[in-house]
Amino acid sequence: MKAFHYCALAAALATSGLASASDNVAILTQTGFGNAALIDQTGLEGSVIIKTQSGGLNQSSSVLASFGSITQHTQFGLFNDAYSLQIGGQDNSNAIFQLGVDNWGTVLQIDTTNSQAYIFQVGDNNSANILQIAGSDNLATITQFGSLHNGNIGQIAAQDSDAHITQFGIGQQAFITQTGMGHYANILQNGTYNVAISTQAGQGNNADISQDGVTNFASVTQTSNFNTALVTQDGIANMAVISQAGVLGGNSATINQNGLLNNAYISQISASNTAVVSQVGIGNQANILQ
Repeated sequence: MKAFHYCALAAALATSGLASASDNVAILTQTGFGNAALIDQTGLEGSVIIKTQSGGLNQSSSVLASFGSITQHTQFGLFNDAYSLQIGGQDNSNAIFQLGVDNWGTVLQIDTTNSQAYIFQVGDNNSANILQIAGSDNLATITQFGSLHNGNIGQIAAQDSDAHITQFGIGQQAFITQTGMGHYANILQNGTYNVAISTQAGQGNNADISQDGVTNFASVTQTSNFNTALVTQDGIANMAVISQAGVLGGNSATINQNGLLNNAYISQISASNTAVVSQVGIGNQANILQ
């Protein structure tokens, strides 16, 4: 009953001050046993909600108080939970697709405009969460194949920003946070129990993290403007950290790691620097400060 715990509060928020609805569309299809769905379009105009549930004991909840918005939930399997909340703003869309057992997907779009959020889960015991607050023209996607993955995207007071997480294997952890304008972040994970974190503020930052192996860790933090960061890891227990701060920005940082127990750290606080670290082997250590 996880999804419905949120719905009482969400429904109260969505319906407060709203008395009527018009030009809305709701389509619900259920096959199987014990499925539960909630659709609330009270006080809306021009919203579309489409839900399909096949299997058993799936739960789907959508509460909308955002004009001209679109929500789609599709669930196949058992014990899957999908939850969408849209309050304020307009012309937003989200979709959650779940195939498997005990997957969890949540999209919250609050006071945002013309933004899109998509979750695609195939497997078991995966968790995906997208939060878009007080922004516009953002895109967030989480794609999960396998089991025990955790993907989280937060776009808060962001504009024209893209965030993408793709996870294969078992037990991947990925986190993207964006504040500001014109960012791009992409995390691709394959293997087992890798962790990747991307944090972006300022304007026009680009971060790309690719991990293949076991228990690798990568973190990119960009708080100035127009920086580029690339991390590629293939192996076991490698660590890569990139920090791009300062005032002006315009830095480029690249870390490539292939092997075991390699550590690399790049910090750039001045402007227009370039740093590249390549590590092949076991137990190498690298530090670059600019």
